[in-house]
Amino acid sequence: MTTLTADHGSSALASLRHHWIPALLLTLLAAMIGSGVALVRPTTYTGETRLAIGHGEMSALNIPGYPTAAKEMASNYSRWVTDQGVAGLKTPPEVTSLAASPIPESSIIRIEAKARDADAAVRASQQAADALTAEVNKSRAENDPAEVMKEIVAKAPALSKAQAGAAGTLAKYNRDLGAERPAATIQADLELFAQVDTVRAQLQAEQDARLDKYRRLISQRSTSADLRPIGQGARLVGNDRSSRIQRGALLGAGIGMVLSLGVCVLLDRRHRGRGRQPQA
Repeated sequence: MTTLTADHGSSALASLRHHWIPALLLTLLAAMIGSGVALVRPTTYTGETRLAIGHGEMSALNIPGYPTAAKEMASNYSRWVTDQGVAGLKTPPEVTSLAASPIPESSIIRIEAKARDADAAVRASQQAADALTAEVNKSRAENDPAEVMKEIVAKAPALSKAQAGAAGTLAKYNRDLGAERPAATIQADLELFAQVDTVRAQLQAEQDARLDKYRRLISQRSTSADLRPIGQGARLVGNDRSSRIQRGALLGAGIGMVLSLGVCVLLDRRHRGRGRQPQA
């Protein structure tokens, strides 16, 4: 079986050597056809926007060292875009692909959008970068100790007023109780105190939660950081036209070589058949 296969392969190569000009022409023709088919197909453009991790307030207890922290955050923020985890980020229908990836060994995020239209690709990458930046800044603001302290200060007057009201109604209840006022008056004082103190307790619990959050953020800084655009902003970085034509040419050349081999074998067999015909 091996000998027959080897003989067949040698015969095919011999046929190719005998008819190499038709084989070459057929291969070139197939490559041109493959390139032409690839050429008429729509081109996909790639738009890119790059963002860099800015200096946020990071704790060494969480992530040892700013460079390591920035790299990890770049990877995390990239997944926000790829997994569609950014609020308000919707991929336009003309965009075929939207993805983000961290540049290795850096704190830079690369956002790429692919579309049939060049302007749409650039615009989609910029919109994704803007949405990601807004989401990160929102997350950072929610975990900013200064913002929490502003909320504590803003809510303090309402809590003080509720505390004073509860203390006043309790004092009135004690006075009426000591003065042996009618039971209906004492009952009314008690109900009023319960209402006012319920409001005070609710406001106190909310303020205590803010204070706990503030203490936690002060002792263990947030690992969020701001994002900053770098380079030229959103820009067109390329298209698949040349690579598509190259792939089409290679595919066509491959098919042409196979067809050429078959044609050469047929031509060689026909030539041999004519040589074996009996002469009249």
